[in-house]
Amino acid sequence: MTLAIWQLAYFYLIGLALALLEIEIEGAEGWAKKLPTKRIKVWWYQKVGKEITGYHLVLQIFLLLFMHLPMVLENRFSWELEILIISQYLFFMIYWDYLWFVLNPYFKLKNFKPGGVPWHTSWILGLPLEYWLGILAGIFLPVVFFGWAQFFVQLTYLAVYLILVFLTFGFYYIFFRSKL
Repeated sequence: MTLAIWQLAYFYLIGLALALLEIEIEGAEGWAKKLPTKRIKVWWYQKVGKEITGYHLVLQIFLLLFMHLPMVLENRFSWELEILIISQYLFFMIYWDYLWFVLNPYFKLKNFKPGGVPWHTSWILGLPLEYWLGILAGIFLPVVFFGWAQFFVQLTYLAVYLILVFLTFGFYYIFFRSKL
């Protein structure tokens, strides 16, 4: 099972809308710093300098339920579709998070680096560790279950999302460059 470009664009638009919504909710303070939400301490998550917020936990559950809606509406389940949804969710998490930085008028993109984002504490090659883990899992989860033919499909999905992020960044730069 493969996704069409319009389906990838649809997922991307959901991530874009969610990034904009989260900017409205959080404002200048990321990671729900000033929101009245629970702070959940989980030892393995604290190892990377983070806490789980009730806000983000509920939001993640909502997103996973939302992304499974087609299976519920069509009353069908397949492992292929489940792995596809999970891999898309992993890519979604990355571009949604990055768009928060790109589009947030309170955040300068030049601060997207080690030390500039308090909740991203581990960086590799200019990106947060979580991005790399999401990319690798998003690519290789389908490969593990369905074989190496899926590798290039996943790379294509990732490339489309990167192109959409760069187009968004370019559009924002042209019309709102004073915010960068």
